[in-house]
Amino acid sequence: MSSSRILSQLHKSNWNGYFRRGINQKATNYSNPILRYYEFLQSEQGKKALFVGATIFSFGVFVVKLLPQASLSQKYIQMFYQSYYSPEKVTPVTQAFGQSIINNVVQDMGLLQRQAESLKFFVGNFAEPAVFGSFAFGSVLVGYPPFFNIFSHEELPDMLKVKFGMKVGDDVPEISNIRSREGKAFRDTLYLSDDAKKFALAREMNWALDTPVFVPPAISGLAVHINYGVCRYFNFLLPFLSKSLGQRYGIYFTVSFFFYVLHKKAQDFFYNNRICKADEKAALLGSGYREGGVEYYDKLLRRNVSLRELIPHARGRRLYNLKGNPVSPLFGSRLTISQRKRLIDELEV
Repeated sequence: MSSSRILSQLHKSNWNGYFRRGINQKATNYSNPILRYYEFLQSEQGKKALFVGATIFSFGVFVVKLLPQASLSQKYIQMFYQSYYSPEKVTPVTQAFGQSIINNVVQDMGLLQRQAESLKFFVGNFAEPAVFGSFAFGSVLVGYPPFFNIFSHEELPDMLKVKFGMKVGDDVPEISNIRSREGKAFRDTLYLSDDAKKFALAREMNWALDTPVFVPPAISGLAVHINYGVCRYFNFLLPFLSKSLGQRYGIYFTVSFFFYVLHKKAQDFFYNNRICKADEKAALLGSGYREGGVEYYDKLLRRNVSLRELIPHARGRRLYNLKGNPVSPLFGSRLTISQRKRLIDELEV
């Protein structure tokens, strides 16, 4: 018998009846192991197995999302972000200037000696500084972009060597675009004053100082587990187990979609609250930090506006809007760069 004939018989003898009935109704044909599996899920033992499986999966989500903040993974994070950048390009003189700025930020923030010793900085493939870890964990890794090691206009890179995009063919620079007004604007935004760099680094350190890094992973893990619990409650409250597979999957999808939106809103609410406090604390370190923050976000917006035209295949226009703010994902509600710049500008130091 051909394979197509076997599959046809399997479908006719097992699946047609299954799709028309619910799993509360006993299967009359146990030749299909999947049908026997669904019969098992109706038993008390099956329900306990589902609960344990959902708990393990939720905990796994928590661990995976928390892992980048652990000190054990920081070495691999640094290796990843340095994949497309060679730190040997930084001269000893430039390193000395950069270390001086870092020391000033640590001193202005009044960090304890043990906190300062737990800090580690590296240059990597970043568009903005980023922090991994927490002072509460005893290890903080701060990555910053290569142009933070530019301390004069003369050190700005040759735009003819700049590459935009990651797909095949994107590494061929288009001279007309790079020599355009957008190319010049992009180049100019790479130079930041010392105050702007100090603000950006202080913002990341304040994030690591005050933000409980376990909260976002916990939100994700709880969302998964509560989603499972609500679906089980609907099964108990309403006779979904006696409905067809399509009807049950419809309600499962609706509940899961609702919790996805709720999870997204909760994550964005937490992020907005913590990033506002990090921005504010960094700006209140002094008038220089506040002015540096306004400059930093202003140049970031101008850089993104330039990238709208410079990134090939019109992908830049899908990434950034006309003001330079990143295009918000579906149901996203994070503060925009323009909003954060305005909040800093309104602070009184």
